[in-house]
Amino acid sequence: MPESTCLQQELDGLSERYTQTCVELIHAQQTTGHRQALMQEKEREVEELRKENRELQVCLTEEMSLMRSFMTGQSTGLVSLGSCERSSSELETMLRVKENEIEYLHKEICCLRNEVQSLMKEKQELSERYKQVYVELINMKSLSGREITSLKEHLSLASAALEEEHLLGNSTNQ
Repeated sequence: MPESTCLQQELDGLSERYTQTCVELIHAQQTTGHRQALMQEKEREVEELRKENRELQVCLTEEMSLMRSFMTGQSTGLVSLGSCERSSSELETMLRVKENEIEYLHKEICCLRNEVQSLMKEKQELSERYKQVYVELINMKSLSGREITSLKEHLSLASAALEEEHLLGNSTNQ
């Protein structure tokens, strides 16, 4: 019997180790499953981030291209991602050039405003002078009209006098 007890104890020990190993294996499988799920989730997140990064790179490229087109006033192709630094310095230079052009245009606008103000003042002065000349012309027309009327009256009186003289001259001749 001691042998059977010994075998039973050995069997119980093996059974306990087997159970313990099974529990550890189940726990390891659960941990592995959890880690795999976590890895898959992280892989999806990484893929989403890569996709978002690509979209952002496309948007950035388009924006840089639009900015370049806007700054140069031309239509250019898309800017390659490798030339971002060069494009940035080019854009800064173009921006300075455009700022100088804007400053020049502001000065020109100021000059044009001054010229418009000067022309408006000159127009107003000419309008005033026109009104004065118009009033003078109306007065002269009125005066001329009176003089014409007076001269017509004198002419008519002179004609009547000549006619009377002519009639008197004819009546004395007869």
